[in-house]
Amino acid sequence: EWGQPDRLLKLLDAPDTNQLRKLKIISLLGEMEADEALPRLKEALNDKDLAKQAAVALGNMGKDGIPALADILKHSKRPELQAAAAKGLGDLGNIHSDSRIVPPLLEMLDAPGIDIIVQTEIAWALGRVPDRRSVEPLFALDRKLQKIRHDPPDPQIKKLKEAVFWSIKQVYTEDQYS
Repeated sequence: EWGQPDRLLKLLDAPDTNQLRKLKIISLLGEMEADEALPRLKEALNDKDLAKQAAVALGNMGKDGIPALADILKHSKRPELQAAAAKGLGDLGNIHSDSRIVPPLLEMLDAPGIDIIVQTEIAWALGRVPDRRSVEPLFALDRKLQKIRHDPPDPQIKKLKEAVFWSIKQVYTEDQYS
Protein backbone atom coordinates (compact mmCIF):
# COMPACT_ATOMS: atom_id res chain seq x y z
CA GLU A 1 0.00 0.00 0.00
CA TRP A 2 3.03 2.29 0.31
CA GLY A 3 4.07 1.69 -3.29
CA GLN A 4 7.14 -0.31 -2.37
CA PRO A 5 6.88 -2.74 -5.32
CA ASP A 6 6.85 0.15 -7.80
CA ARG A 7 9.92 1.71 -6.20
CA LEU A 8 11.73 -1.62 -6.09
CA LEU A 9 10.90 -2.39 -9.73
CA LYS A 10 12.28 1.03 -10.79
CA LEU A 11 15.43 0.36 -8.82
CA LEU A 12 15.71 -3.14 -10.32
CA ASP A 13 15.55 -1.67 -13.83
CA ALA A 14 17.97 1.19 -13.13
CA PRO A 15 21.21 0.73 -15.10
CA ASP A 16 23.42 1.69 -12.15
CA THR A 17 21.93 -0.89 -9.73
CA ASN A 18 24.60 -3.46 -8.91
CA GLN A 19 24.10 -7.22 -9.07
CA LEU A 20 23.93 -7.80 -5.32
CA ARG A 21 21.24 -5.16 -4.90
CA LYS A 22 19.23 -6.64 -7.81
CA LEU A 23 19.31 -10.05 -6.13
CA LYS A 24 18.07 -8.52 -2.88
CA ILE A 25 15.29 -6.64 -4.69
CA ILE A 26 14.13 -9.82 -6.42
CA SER A 27 14.08 -11.60 -3.08
CA LEU A 28 12.07 -8.80 -1.48
CA LEU A 29 9.55 -8.73 -4.34
CA GLY A 30 8.93 -12.43 -3.82
CA GLU A 31 8.54 -12.04 -0.06
CA MET A 32 6.11 -9.16 -0.59
CA GLU A 33 4.07 -11.28 -3.01
CA ALA A 34 3.93 -8.24 -5.27
CA ASP A 35 1.67 -9.29 -8.15
CA GLU A 36 2.86 -6.36 -10.25
CA ALA A 37 6.38 -7.85 -10.09
CA LEU A 38 5.36 -11.17 -11.67
CA PRO A 39 6.16 -10.15 -15.29
CA ARG A 40 9.53 -8.71 -14.23
CA LEU A 41 10.41 -11.85 -12.25
CA LYS A 42 9.57 -14.02 -15.26
CA GLU A 43 11.80 -11.78 -17.36
CA ALA A 44 14.62 -12.12 -14.80
CA LEU A 45 14.55 -15.89 -15.41
CA ASN A 46 16.36 -15.17 -18.70
CA ASP A 47 19.27 -13.44 -16.96
CA LYS A 48 21.75 -16.12 -15.89
CA ASP A 49 22.87 -14.03 -12.90
CA LEU A 50 19.34 -13.35 -11.62
CA ALA A 51 17.49 -16.49 -12.71
CA LYS A 52 18.03 -18.61 -9.60
CA GLN A 53 16.82 -15.88 -7.22
CA ALA A 54 13.90 -15.10 -9.56
CA ALA A 55 12.81 -18.75 -9.51
CA VAL A 56 12.82 -18.79 -5.70
CA ALA A 57 10.93 -15.46 -5.62
CA LEU A 58 8.31 -16.89 -7.99
CA GLY A 59 7.81 -19.68 -5.48
CA ASN A 60 6.77 -17.05 -2.95
CA MET A 61 4.48 -15.21 -5.36
CA GLY A 62 1.49 -17.47 -5.37
CA LYS A 63 -0.24 -19.80 -7.75
CA ASP A 64 0.55 -17.63 -10.79
CA GLY A 65 4.16 -18.78 -10.53
CA ILE A 66 3.38 -22.49 -11.05
CA PRO A 67 3.47 -22.55 -14.88
CA ALA A 68 6.73 -20.60 -15.09
CA LEU A 69 8.45 -22.76 -12.47
CA ALA A 70 7.19 -26.01 -14.00
CA ASP A 71 8.48 -24.86 -17.39
CA ILE A 72 11.93 -24.10 -15.95
CA LEU A 73 12.04 -27.45 -14.20
CA LYS A 74 11.19 -29.34 -17.38
CA HIS A 75 13.06 -27.37 -20.02
CA SER A 76 16.04 -25.57 -18.50
CA LYS A 77 19.46 -26.97 -19.28
CA ARG A 78 20.91 -25.42 -16.11
CA PRO A 79 20.72 -27.74 -13.09
CA GLU A 80 21.05 -24.91 -10.56
CA LEU A 81 18.05 -23.17 -12.14
CA GLN A 82 16.05 -26.41 -12.26
CA ALA A 83 16.83 -26.99 -8.57
CA ALA A 84 15.70 -23.45 -7.73
CA ALA A 85 12.48 -24.04 -9.68
CA ALA A 86 11.84 -27.29 -7.78
CA LYS A 87 12.44 -25.49 -4.48
CA GLY A 88 10.12 -22.69 -5.59
CA LEU A 89 7.41 -25.20 -6.50
CA GLY A 90 7.78 -26.88 -3.12
CA ASP A 91 7.53 -23.54 -1.32
CA LEU A 92 4.53 -22.52 -3.37
CA GLY A 93 2.75 -25.83 -2.90
CA ASN A 94 3.43 -25.78 0.83
CA ILE A 95 2.32 -22.19 1.42
CA HIS A 96 -0.81 -22.45 -0.70
CA SER A 97 -1.59 -26.16 -0.22
CA ASP A 98 -1.65 -26.47 -3.99
CA SER A 99 -1.19 -30.00 -5.30
CA ARG A 100 -0.92 -28.78 -8.92
CA ILE A 101 2.82 -28.70 -8.33
CA VAL A 102 2.96 -32.49 -7.88
CA PRO A 103 2.65 -33.68 -11.53
CA PRO A 104 5.58 -31.63 -12.89
CA LEU A 105 7.72 -32.68 -9.93
CA LEU A 106 6.84 -36.36 -10.38
CA GLU A 107 7.51 -36.14 -14.11
CA MET A 108 11.06 -35.00 -13.41
CA LEU A 109 11.78 -37.01 -10.22
CA ASP A 110 13.56 -39.82 -12.00
CA ALA A 111 13.77 -38.43 -15.54
CA PRO A 112 16.65 -39.71 -17.67
CA GLY A 113 19.74 -37.57 -17.25
CA ILE A 114 18.34 -35.59 -14.32
CA ASP A 115 21.06 -33.98 -12.22
CA ILE A 116 21.25 -35.39 -8.68
CA ILE A 117 21.04 -31.89 -7.14
CA VAL A 118 17.79 -31.26 -9.04
CA GLN A 119 16.50 -34.68 -8.05
CA THR A 120 17.22 -33.92 -4.39
CA GLU A 121 15.30 -30.62 -4.51
CA ILE A 122 12.39 -32.38 -6.23
CA ALA A 123 12.31 -35.00 -3.48
CA TRP A 124 12.28 -32.31 -0.77
CA ALA A 125 9.52 -30.42 -2.62
CA LEU A 126 7.33 -33.52 -2.88
CA GLY A 127 7.53 -34.00 0.87
CA ARG A 128 6.36 -30.45 1.47
CA VAL A 129 3.07 -31.08 -0.34
CA PRO A 130 1.83 -34.47 0.82
CA ASP A 131 -0.04 -36.11 -2.05
CA ARG A 132 -0.88 -39.77 -2.61
CA ARG A 133 0.47 -39.63 -6.16
CA SER A 134 3.98 -39.20 -4.72
CA VAL A 135 4.02 -42.36 -2.62
CA GLU A 136 4.91 -44.99 -5.22
CA PRO A 137 7.41 -42.86 -7.23
CA LEU A 138 9.24 -42.00 -4.00
CA PHE A 139 9.30 -45.65 -2.88
CA ALA A 140 10.55 -46.65 -6.36
CA LEU A 141 13.37 -44.11 -6.19
CA ASP A 142 14.19 -45.25 -2.66
CA ARG A 143 14.50 -48.88 -3.82
CA LYS A 144 16.78 -47.76 -6.64
CA LEU A 145 18.93 -45.70 -4.25
CA GLN A 146 19.27 -48.57 -1.75
CA LYS A 147 21.10 -50.56 -4.44
CA ILE A 148 23.77 -47.86 -4.84
CA ARG A 149 26.86 -48.56 -2.75
CA HIS A 150 29.96 -46.38 -2.67
CA ASP A 151 32.90 -46.55 -0.34
CA PRO A 152 33.30 -43.87 0.87
CA PRO A 153 29.64 -42.84 0.52
CA ASP A 154 28.91 -40.21 -2.14
CA PRO A 155 27.71 -37.09 -0.24
CA GLN A 156 25.24 -36.16 -3.00
CA ILE A 157 23.69 -39.64 -2.98
CA LYS A 158 23.48 -39.40 0.82
CA LYS A 159 21.60 -36.07 0.56
CA LEU A 160 19.22 -37.52 -2.03
CA LYS A 161 18.56 -40.56 0.18
CA GLU A 162 17.81 -38.25 3.13
CA ALA A 163 15.42 -36.16 1.04
CA VAL A 164 13.61 -39.22 -0.30
CA PHE A 165 13.36 -40.79 3.18
CA TRP A 166 12.00 -37.58 4.72
CA SER A 167 9.50 -37.09 1.90
CA ILE A 168 8.28 -40.67 2.13
CA LYS A 169 7.69 -40.11 5.83
CA GLN A 170 5.72 -36.93 5.11
CA VAL A 171 3.69 -38.31 2.22
CA TYR A 172 3.06 -41.80 3.51
CA THR A 173 2.07 -40.60 6.97
CA GLU A 174 -0.34 -38.10 5.44
CA ASP A 175 -1.67 -40.84 3.19
CA GLN A 176 -2.60 -42.93 6.23
CA TYR A 177 -4.88 -40.23 7.60
CA SER A 178 -6.50 -39.01 4.38
